Amino acid sequence: MDRELQYRNAVSHALAGFQLIEEALKDYIGYYHEAVRKLLPSTLTYGSSRRDIQDAALGKLINVFAKSCGNQLLISDLRSLTGTRDELAHKALLDLYGCVQDPADLASRSAELQKTAEQVGELLTVINEETLNVLIAAGLAKASHPRS
Repeated sequence: MDRELQYRNAVSHALAGFQLIEEALKDYIGYYHEAVRKLLPSTLTYGSSRRDIQDAALGKLINVFAKSCGNQLLISDLRSLTGTRDELAHKALLDLYGCVQDPADLASRSAELQKTAEQVGELLTVINEETLNVLIAAGLAKASHPRS
């Protein structure tokens, strides 16, 4: 596979991971709203839902997520990756559609993008764990017990 195609694939993989993070945050926030509605006494009204953040950008989603998640390390990691995503997208546009850089640079950038994609994958796992915790706390899911 030539370096440009390898780079293009690495960019696509990393950026798709960020889209998955956005969806995972929307899921968490939506389930959190459901949990609040379920746990509140029926005499109180709570109208927030996933629809409120459906079209929100990553930065906004992280800010909303941070108000309901106690995992400060996850929030910090998500905030630091927001800048990485923006930089990655802009750099990729220049590399792929602007001035052709040294093709050897594309190989090292592909390796960097792979590391970013791995970080994004790890964050997705943690976000999903936090989502499961919300569902379990609200009685919307049951905790699984590891088999011995």
